[in-house]
Amino acid sequence: MSWGAANIALPGQFNPKTDRWCDYKEQLLCALHVIGVCDSNLEKARSLFLSQCGKEMYSLIASLLVPERPTNVDFNNIMPALDKFYEPDVNEILEAGKFHRRGQLQDESIQEFVAAISLLGAKCKFMDLKRQLRDRLVLEVRDDRLRRELLKTKDLMYENAVQMCLNHQAPVQELYPSTSELKQNSSSATEPMDIGRITIKGTLKPIMVELDINGTKHVMELDSGASRTIISEEAFWKLWSVAPPLYPTNIKLVTWTRDTLKVLGVAHVQVKLGNKEAQCELIVVAGSGPSL
Repeated sequence: MSWGAANIALPGQFNPKTDRWCDYKEQLLCALHVIGVCDSNLEKARSLFLSQCGKEMYSLIASLLVPERPTNVDFNNIMPALDKFYEPDVNEILEAGKFHRRGQLQDESIQEFVAAISLLGAKCKFMDLKRQLRDRLVLEVRDDRLRRELLKTKDLMYENAVQMCLNHQAPVQELYPSTSELKQNSSSATEPMDIGRITIKGTLKPIMVELDINGTKHVMELDSGASRTIISEEAFWKLWSVAPPLYPTNIKLVTWTRDTLKVLGVAHVQVKLGNKEAQCELIVVAGSGPSL
């Protein structure tokens, strides 16, 4: 069976804003290999590539090869020039630092988190990459209950850890919608409200609710006017013998009087109320005071 250029879908134009050069290059070489021109006819390979790579990339190639013109340079010399431009040598120590600081972000799926740490890990050139990926996944997955299950699993392999996370994620997403989904379904999610606290008759007592937070009971005030769930640093550090990790956040909070609250960080906790259970964000603020 013979193949021609018309039978093969070349990767098309390269977009540096959305495409990764290593992925694009692999697709290009595979297509040229099937056509049969990658090794046997380098001039044709060069012509096919330059004719469909796009104006932006063609201009880049021309600038990288000055004083030569792209059509006068061998295909096997064009590829290394682009490799050096798009994937320069990296500092493995700095890349390892980025890898070890990467945790699962708010509303980030397991698939997105795995993809992110895989890309970071590939730049570190770890001798034991899969073990490093496994450890990062287990230690930084946001769901505390899932993390405990992963830590209890003996001889846990990276592939098994990913599958356990995916299996856990599916029912959780169905039962507990993400924060962004809740906001989309609630038109008054950010409107200032203070129901059940002040009337024409005077001040009412606050409504107090006992919650189970990461296995520990804690009484909080039900405040329908609070846009976030907050706890004071005093209560946070007293609540557990080993407190959950506290992550930095850009969240800014103000009171009804427009006074700014100093936010120390956010913790991801498992909360139970009656027969309801969900993973929530707990905002830790400086000082002491009621938990809302």
